[in-house]
Amino acid sequence: MKSVFYLFGAIACASLFSFSQNLSADVIWNEGVNGDLSSLPASPTPLSFINGANTVIGSLNPNGGDSRDYLTFTIGVGQTLTGLTLDAFTPNGSSFNAMNSGSTSFIPGTDPASNFLGLSFVNNSQIGTDMLPVLGSGQNGSTGFSIPLGPGTYSYLIQEVSGGQTRSYQLTFNAVPEPSSVLLFGIAGLFAAARRGRRS
Repeated sequence: MKSVFYLFGAIACASLFSFSQNLSADVIWNEGVNGDLSSLPASPTPLSFINGANTVIGSLNPNGGDSRDYLTFTIGVGQTLTGLTLDAFTPNGSSFNAMNSGSTSFIPGTDPASNFLGLSFVNNSQIGTDMLPVLGSGQNGSTGFSIPLGPGTYSYLIQEVSGGQTRSYQLTFNAVPEPSSVLLFGIAGLFAAARRGRRS
């Protein structure tokens, strides 16, 4: 029987190693290369997420008519969104970020706060931190959500609130397979080993 558990441990380790190897990091949108993200809530820029780190690099320029950036993404079946890291934010100041369900979005302060899953302010103190828990907590009249965020289509926006301030930012959305799918192969291996053990 011990050999079965040793085998299961080996299979589980192999599954987790394979899982980690399948995760990757990618800049999926860079405004300096791909052009401006949409500033219209009715038509956010659609982005395709990979399993791993999905980085977005952008800027906001209210004086140039670009006070908001909107993007939309889909979390697929068997996938979850586990984090949203603020990698860079310059210069020092304050912006606003929000998330809602669906492929279109809303305007904070104009549309009802309850239209959003999460609403929160962003500043330099959050560089390097995961902003998803704050969004999920349902602040500022938003509905809140559970983490990890499960399958569905969502929209995200970042909005400059420091008067006339030009803002550069970098965000990383962390999307991973659900743990149940990662360990499925290991569990199947355990049952197969147990059946072989009973036959011997």
